[in-house]
Amino acid sequence: KMGKNQKGVLLGISAMLFRFVAFIDEVIVAVVHETTGFIPKQKTYADMLSAVNAAGGDIELVLIGIRLLQGVIPALFLLVGVLILWKFFPITQEKLLSNKAKMEELGF
Repeated sequence: KMGKNQKGVLLGISAMLFRFVAFIDEVIVAVVHETTGFIPKQKTYADMLSAVNAAGGDIELVLIGIRLLQGVIPALFLLVGVLILWKFFPITQEKLLSNKAKMEELGF
């Protein structure tokens, strides 16, 4: 409709954002694991328990770190995203009707 094909630009921006988010994710995982004393490449809980105890660590702290990575930290990111969308992109009745009209105009 606009007369420009910008798929390459959009794919480039998307790839850049994906790599940035993946980098941030890896940093968070590394910091949490390093802070809690997680020991990688353990196949079972018993292996992890013995490795952590041998290193003088606390298995409860390791488990808290895993729980943080699986629940609390993703929930915080989701909450921040929702707050940003709620603050900067509010959907009012007028915007909804305007968007519906634009979609019908474009054939959707």
